[in-house]
Amino acid sequence: MANNNREIEIKLAIDSMEKVITKLKEVGAKYLGVVKQNDILWDYSEEGKTFDVLDQALRLRIEKDKKGEKAILTFKGTPHIDKSGTKSRDEFNSEVSNPNSVIKILKYIGFYEAVHLVKRRRVFSLDNVECVIDELKFGNYMELEGSKKDIDKLMRRLNLEKFSVELKPYHLLQCEWEKAHEK
Repeated sequence: MANNNREIEIKLAIDSMEKVITKLKEVGAKYLGVVKQNDILWDYSEEGKTFDVLDQALRLRIEKDKKGEKAILTFKGTPHIDKSGTKSRDEFNSEVSNPNSVIKILKYIGFYEAVHLVKRRRVFSLDNVECVIDELKFGNYMELEGSKKDIDKLMRRLNLEKFSVELKPYHLLQCEWEKAHEK
């Protein structure tokens, strides 16, 4: 939901999805549905993990919901993180009609598939903020995306300050989880 090619968001680690969803419904959040997202994150230097060093991302997302499937190629620039943990960064998206061709093109020009992420996302809208609840194999998170002013206001309204702000991107959290769960 980047606005004018700028993404502003905060991510919170949540212990009880049910409590957060109940609270969203109590305050009148509009439920927009559930989507399954398969993300492939790309990089071009296996040795240096170039995008990790710069905290950038090139992602091909394939998502499915009750309406069907769509694919979006996204570049996320290096974020600025304020003292509250809100990230602001450049973000450019383009819907693609043939994700398999995009995968071939990226590989052909030297990119490699660095990380695969799968998540189930519940999407809500409230007070000009997109509120999503993400279920991943390594934990549950809530992301709020909108203007800084609207995010801060909603954080107070929902009493979300008690939750831990998570600054790491999902792919790094997944890599840490996988490393800790190696057999």
